[in-house]
Amino acid sequence: QYLAFLATYEMLFDAALGMYNIDLARAVARNSQMDPKEYIPLLERFRALPRFYSRYEIDLRLKRFPQALRNLVESSSWDEKGNDVVHISNSFKDCLFLIKKHKLHTLGLELFTEQTKTREILIDLGDRLVDSGDVNNALTVLLTIPEPAPIELILKAARRCQDWRTYFSYAVPPQSTETSLEARALAFASQARDFAHEMVSTAATAEKSQKSEILSDAARIMLDYGKEPTEAVDLLIQAELWSEAYRVATFHGTPALMKKCKDAAVSYAHAAIDDLSERVRTFELTMSRYNEVLDLRKEAYRKGTDNPPSENMQADESASLFSASSQLSHLTGASKASVGSTSSSASLSTVISVSSEYSSFSLSGADQMNRHKSKYNQIGQKASKQKKKKVKGRTKVVPGSERELEGLVGTLESVCLDVALSESFTDCITFLSRNSNILVAATMYEAYQDSVARFQDSLSNKRRIDLAARRKHEETARREGTKEEYVVHPLERNVEALKCADLSPDVRRFFDILPPTHLS
Repeated sequence: QYLAFLATYEMLFDAALGMYNIDLARAVARNSQMDPKEYIPLLERFRALPRFYSRYEIDLRLKRFPQALRNLVESSSWDEKGNDVVHISNSFKDCLFLIKKHKLHTLGLELFTEQTKTREILIDLGDRLVDSGDVNNALTVLLTIPEPAPIELILKAARRCQDWRTYFSYAVPPQSTETSLEARALAFASQARDFAHEMVSTAATAEKSQKSEILSDAARIMLDYGKEPTEAVDLLIQAELWSEAYRVATFHGTPALMKKCKDAAVSYAHAAIDDLSERVRTFELTMSRYNEVLDLRKEAYRKGTDNPPSENMQADESASLFSASSQLSHLTGASKASVGSTSSSASLSTVISVSSEYSSFSLSGADQMNRHKSKYNQIGQKASKQKKKKVKGRTKVVPGSERELEGLVGTLESVCLDVALSESFTDCITFLSRNSNILVAATMYEAYQDSVARFQDSLSNKRRIDLAARRKHEETARREGTKEEYVVHPLERNVEALKCADLSPDVRRFFDILPPTHLS
């Protein structure tokens, strides 16, 4: 009665049941407003049941499912039986049903040690992980199951996570007495090609390094299981793995494939050179605008019209006026085009121009009539009478603002020559040098080295400007006797850290060894 002032009778009744004290639960119910027609039959059933099975049903009522499983297992181990009044079911099948329903696989593996029982729990756990999307762990769980292995589930998980090595370790040509060995082999090869095509479809959204690995694996599948050397070479060209593509072509003795590898590398080289030129041009224009906006921001801080940014500020590439995702091809288009033709890759799609009069960027090179049209509009379509809807989540970048400065820094970082690009150039230059295209390789090498020099000149010029500005500020402060500190924007550290990746030492050494007359 005193506890009733602190909690409801329903809570007290459940607490008494949770202690497996039927008498205490009856006392609580008797002093409450609970209907005797409800609680008396319930408590009488709990009292009539065997000890552990009674606790199991109490735990189910209280939704204490892990404890319910423990008591159900105890009931089974003690071989508890029902009687004429109550019927119980405490077999392993009932335990497995509870495990599946309430995801108690880990506890189930602790409570059961028999191999046949743990096998069923692991199979359901693996299947559940596959359905939930955790395919890598699902595959690992399924592979821990002893023989006979659940082949179908393993193949399903391996295919979902694109673990082709595991998949083809367990996949075997279908056995059938109604079809010949040759027919079964053809069916298996078709299955392998489908798997490879699935992998290729996921490569489009992958990072450059991951994309190359995916395409290389797909090519291996095409070669080893799909029996398609031509498609394998095409995929290796897309992955920009020139030497491996040429090796496969020569192994199968196909002159057309060998020529395709060389032509694709040459096409890639020309596209890469064009892209380098656009990168340098974009970097120089962006650096010029960055200096202007940075001066505007610092002046605003000095005059007190704006607050300095926080120290942990980072460049916002999503706000960049020159987003790398929309304007830089990363040189992958060249190799794609090389599979069917030798067209060059798309380079920077937008030409950047600086308008000094308005101190802001403008875009040129597009049809003025269509440059603001939505991709859903039809060219030449009459003006719609509907009101233009505002696009949510997009705000205009104010010239000279912090957001513009963040975007400019993001652009500088995205167009800088990184390690992945230098490695791609190194591989292509090496392949061309070793396959009778030394002049193209030399042109590619010189273009990269010239681009690095121009990047470094732009960065060095920026450092000279910063040093001169700092010295001027110190001289002014000393002359006027002020103690005003020199303002340093947090994003300046990002620009100072920019650095172009060099080509490999072997490539540079190679072109140092050969005289210029040999390359002309």
